Formats: sequence, structure tokens, C-alpha cells
Amino acid sequence: MHNIWTNFTKIIEVIKEIIGDEINENGNYSRRGTKPRFSDMEVMALSLAAECLGIDSENHLFSKLNKEYLNDFGNLISRRQYNDRRKLLFEKTEAVRKSMAERINKQADVFAIDSMPLEICKISREQRNKMGKESVHHSPDKGYCASQKNIFMAINCTVFVQPPE
Repeated sequence: MHNIWTNFTKIIEVIKEIIGDEINENGNYSRRGTKPRFSDMEVMALSLAAECLGIDSENHLFSKLNKEYLNDFGNLISRRQYNDRRKLLFEKTEAVRKSMAERINKQADVFAIDSMPLEICKISREQRNKMGKESVHHSPDKGYCASQKNIFMAINCTVFVQPPE
């Protein structure tokens, strides 16, 4: 699921369950001054949703939000404000992330430990490549090696571990 808004709304519900007693009715931690139009809970949810979708760059995130999701996020704050508030809420976001991980870990018996792109062919052979073409979910992506300044076709190779009993 690559829809930012859908992931954002689902994460908001989970955050409400986890820290519902710590925040006020507007979704903010108590503080002096004016109440923000984009709540603390929404900042945390947007940060977690971006991380879940693998969006590393705030520039990329905010360009997508301003182009594709402007109607969904009507009270969206600026990138600078988002970054400042995300840093202030880091410890609380980490507590939510750990609580979410504990909930997931109780239900899972296999865990993904690490993932890295695995080169399958050079970009010049992209059109002739047959690997992973039968399924959209398994089709290769473009990868980039900064040290060699090389673009290549890659699939994600993930290491799975089953915990000891």
C-alpha cells in the first residue's frame, strides 16, 4: 500500500490507542502558547507513515504531499515547521514506534532483519530482462551505486529470521 493518506489515517488510529491518555482532544501534548493547526499526533503519524513507505527525503515527502495530497492534508504545516516539531517529538515517537513493534512482534513468527538492493543487470539490458516481469510486486527497480556512479536494475533481497522457541 503506497498511499500516504491511507497509511497516515491507519497510523493515527494506532497512535490514539497507544497515547490517547497523554494528549488532549486536539491531539496535542499540553504546552503553553497557541495550539498548532497540525497536531502533534499528526506530525508523529506523518513521520511514521513516511518511514513505513520508505520515503527518506523530507523534500520528496513534501513535494508529494503538495502535489498529490493537498486536499487530504488541508492544514499541512511547512516543511521547516514539520522538521522542528518532529525533532521535538522524537522521544515520544520512538515510544510509539516501540509499542507498535511490540504489537506486531506478538503476532509474527518470522521477522525481516535487513534488506538491500541486489543488482540483477545493467541498465542497458533493462528492456531484455525477463526476471520478475510476471508480477508487479516482484518487478525490479532501478538502483544506484554512489561509489561507482552506476545505475542498475535491482531487486530487494531480504534476510528473514525465525526466532528461537
